[in-house]
Amino acid sequence: MLIGIIPKIKKNRTEYEFSVDLNLINFLYFVFPKSNCEIIYSKDFDKKIDMLILSGGNDLLLFNKNKEHKMRFDLDFFFFKKAVKKNIPVIGICYGAQFLANFFKSSFKKIDNHVCKKHKIFMSDKNNESYVVNSFHNYGIKALGKELSSIYYSKDKYIECFKHKELKILGLMWHPERHLPFKNNDKKIIRKIL
Repeated sequence: MLIGIIPKIKKNRTEYEFSVDLNLINFLYFVFPKSNCEIIYSKDFDKKIDMLILSGGNDLLLFNKNKEHKMRFDLDFFFFKKAVKKNIPVIGICYGAQFLANFFKSSFKKIDNHVCKKHKIFMSDKNNESYVVNSFHNYGIKALGKELSSIYYSKDKYIECFKHKELKILGLMWHPERHLPFKNNDKKIIRKIL
């Protein structure tokens, strides 16, 4: 299985850097042991992927119109549309989840106390299952678009994990690659949905 990863794009003085946390690649090998990962940094990427990862980093254009965020949006949008057309599973992590939520017309709200924190999330099906995750975002998903359904939410009622009702699309607002050692619950959530 070939997993394509869209990297974070960061401006460094006069150049733009594309980067992926090595822990993300290791986490993907933890979840999908017989996979290979490729970083997608250009629309010229022509390998056939079996899964698309929209990694963390960057801001939605909704909140920040700087060039690196525009470059990131263009890559995400281009490959996400291809993935949907070919029915390729997609995982969005933090920014990637926000990208997916925004694409499907969800609403956001600026929030406090979600950057560099750990907090408890609760399963949406009311079975009282809870789970502690990390948090590195300034904007929370307040309401999902009609094509998405919530899996986990935070105590302050922001959506922390969601899926598409028909397609193999999963959004995680936390960074599972930053849970060291990696958590089996993160693996279980991803494998169950995808």
